[in-house]
Amino acid sequence: MKDAPIRMCAVCRKHGEQDNFIRVVRSQGKVLVTGLRKISGRSLYLCKDQACIDKAIKSRLITRTFPEADDSIYEEIKAAYANSQN
Repeated sequence: MKDAPIRMCAVCRKHGEQDNFIRVVRSQGKVLVTGLRKISGRSLYLCKDQACIDKAIKSRLITRTFPEADDSIYEEIKAAYANSQN
């Protein structure tokens, strides 16, 4: 059996299994919030934790990392976090 991929949160630097994070990926010039591993591109991971989400929004982490992203990406991250809590 294969081990689950280990990733690191871009905010708190905590390591864990990929399923415990929200993935933000830049692929073909677009920035997406996704849970799909099939989309290739440069990725950034955030804990499914309200404190990490808030820090990422406050510091504008996503738009600094991926300049082609606009501010609507933060609403998508909030929605992904809300969906992960259900």
